Amino acid sequence: MADRPDWHAQTLIKGSHVGTLTPVAVDALGNLLALMQGSFGGAPKTIATDTNGVMLANLYAQDLAYLKVRPVYGKVQAVYETGKNCPNAAQTTLISIAGRGALVNSFIGRTAGVDIRNLAVRLVVDGVAIDMFTYGGLDSFGLLKVPGSIMQAVVYDSLHHSYWAMIGPGITFESSLLIAIYNTIGYDAIMEAYVFYALVP
Repeated sequence: MADRPDWHAQTLIKGSHVGTLTPVAVDALGNLLALMQGSFGGAPKTIATDTNGVMLANLYAQDLAYLKVRPVYGKVQAVYETGKNCPNAAQTTLISIAGRGALVNSFIGRTAGVDIRNLAVRLVVDGVAIDMFTYGGLDSFGLLKVPGSIMQAVVYDSLHHSYWAMIGPGITFESSLLIAIYNTIGYDAIMEAYVFYALVP
C-alpha cells in the first residue's frame, strides 16, 4: 500500500459459502456490504430495508408469552349521551365502546333539580368492573379538580344539585370500555356523558 504509511496493513476478509472462501466486499468508501437472508419454507429470502437502510421487520410469530409494543392510536373520536334515564335500583349503561384503544377523557354528570351526589358511576374495562365512585365519595376523598388524577369531580354544587365527574386520560382497553350508572338513591335520575377516545387502527 504505497499510498499509506508502512505501519498500515492490508487485510483481505473472506467468508465461507458452502465450503468456498469468498472475499467480503466493500463500497467505494470502504463500508462493509452485507446481504442478509432468512429462510422461508427452505428457500432463502432477502431481508429488506427502507431508503435509509433501516431494516424492516414483520413479526409474524414469536415464542414469548406476551409481546409488548407501543400501540399507535388513530384519531380522537367522541360519543355523547345527552339525557339517559337511569331507573332506581338498577344499573344503566351510559356509554359502550367496542375495540382496542385508550380513553382520552370523559365527563359524566347532570345539572338538575335533584340530588345525585350518592349516585354511583361504574367503569367497566374489557368486561371487568374496575372502579365505582359516587360524587359524594369524590368530595370526601378530596378529589375535586385534582390535576393528574384519572378520576375527579370537576363540578360539585350541592346547592344547585350540579355534579360532574371526569374519568381519564390514560385508561387503555383491549376489547371494550363501558361507563354505567348504578342507581340506589331512591328515585330515577337523568344522566349525561361526553366521552373522547381513540382506537388502534
